[in-house]
Amino acid sequence: MFRYARMAGPLLLFLLIAGTLRAQAVTKPFGVFAASGATNPAVQTHPEVRGVLVRAGWQELEPQPGVFDFNRIENQVESLRQAGLHWSLAVSGSDHPDWLRTQFGADSFTILFRGEPKIIPKAWDPVVRQRLAILAEALGDTYANDPLLSLVYVPQMSANGIEGHFNGVTAEELAAAGYTEDNWVESVKIAARDFALAFPSHAVAVEVHEIVGSATPAQRILDDLWHDASLGHRVGGAMWWLSGKTDYQPTLLQFLDDFEGDLYCQVIASSDQPGRLLNDDLGTAFDQAVTLGARYVEAWEYEFESGTHDDVLAGFNQYALVFAGTTDLPPVDTLVDIHLACYPNPFNPRLKIVVTLPGAHESTIDIYDMTGRHVARVFKGFLESGEHIFQWDGRDFQGRPLASGVYRIAARGPRSAGNTRAVLVR
Repeated sequence: MFRYARMAGPLLLFLLIAGTLRAQAVTKPFGVFAASGATNPAVQTHPEVRGVLVRAGWQELEPQPGVFDFNRIENQVESLRQAGLHWSLAVSGSDHPDWLRTQFGADSFTILFRGEPKIIPKAWDPVVRQRLAILAEALGDTYANDPLLSLVYVPQMSANGIEGHFNGVTAEELAAAGYTEDNWVESVKIAARDFALAFPSHAVAVEVHEIVGSATPAQRILDDLWHDASLGHRVGGAMWWLSGKTDYQPTLLQFLDDFEGDLYCQVIASSDQPGRLLNDDLGTAFDQAVTLGARYVEAWEYEFESGTHDDVLAGFNQYALVFAGTTDLPPVDTLVDIHLACYPNPFNPRLKIVVTLPGAHESTIDIYDMTGRHVARVFKGFLESGEHIFQWDGRDFQGRPLASGVYRIAARGPRSAGNTRAVLVR
């Protein structure tokens, strides 16, 4: 265990400046991670696993104020280090230490979660905000320089402490606790910024759900964080309810489909849980990830133990190479190449993009700069097989002319992908 002290005000300002100065090029994760099983040999040795999610509860990590015990994390991470695997970090905020309320007076309310009463500290309480910032700082000091750490989820004061929902809680109950859309959005954004500052060279994700039937809080949170210039497009969105289905939270699903930032997903269930996946088929969840433009998917431990869907995992990993900036995708049976050509190259101001599809399917054509930032979308929709011609005018999502440089054109569809590069010369 170690003790951690924090000064308010000047130190926070210093951290803000230092975090900006220390920011480095961020290598964002892509491909298939395991949602559990950090010490499981079947997970660690699976040929398609790129990394594993490591989870812990806040109360485990800070049993006393300012006294941290990261053994819960370290035991899992050490096993992954020995296996040479990357890892993602998710700390449950609502699994909070009792002292947050009993010693510091943080306000809370009680909900029913999965049939059991659960005490939830109010995310908008100043004490909660301050103590989450201290937790972020301690975690960052310990793990921000770990080269195998790939992604950091933002803890949330919600039903399960990582996902941003209060499923089963009515609007009246939330209002009685003091919830408003504004104070929820602001509190989540503050926590996200604190964790982004603590991990200045890492990708950060905020998991989102609808709250009392509204997708607006999630939209505001992700749009504001993605367009916050001080964060450098490091804070993306997460969807932990990937199932292949489109009838659950359809408004939020449509927003995530259109969201221009990074999207990280977790499959809602393992393939041995009938009814939770579209057509009881794990492949439909991964197809949905491709359609959404997700760069990363966490599958459950069962998939790596059973080996029944290795082709699905391999196919997504090959598709995800688009996000790694790889020019040529290695041929695999589960991935069909989309042929891409563009001219003139170099170009100014218009680029003609020729896409040849081997089959008819939903497709997207996106533009990325060489840092991996998603800067423009040329097309999204259904295309028949054969050749299609599109034009891009060298502008970003907001219609602003982009600077001279090399840009990657990526075409994607369910189990098909292709990419090429073009040079814009102003």
